[in-house]
Amino acid sequence: MTKLTSIQGHIAIVTGAGGGLSREYALLLASYGVKVVVNDYSGSLSGQRGTISHAQTVINEIKAKGGEAIADGHDISVQSEVQELMQDTLAAYRTIHILVNNAGTASKASSHDNVNV
Repeated sequence: MTKLTSIQGHIAIVTGAGGGLSREYALLLASYGVKVVVNDYSGSLSGQRGTISHAQTVINEIKAKGGEAIADGHDISVQSEVQELMQDTLAAYRTIHILVNNAGTASKASSHDNVNV
């Protein structure tokens, strides 16, 4: 794989990165030398707060390959938590270069309740 040196050392936030495609994005970015904020809420539809255990698993994978990453458990469906995620990232790294906003969010309402025609 050819390395993209132009993004080496950049800072990325990847939402929903505890699993699925977001996990793969986080791992790929880290392989290019990007410092990754691995965001994963791991909550439930009932509103029960999750843990960052999925994010920590991804962090461990990144670090095992020589990369740098930190875990984040903010719920990106809540505006105030998005602001906290940004503030925490800026406190840790002073800047943000890349955002992969790929987390799935859901609500208790049925899907047809969320559609306006």
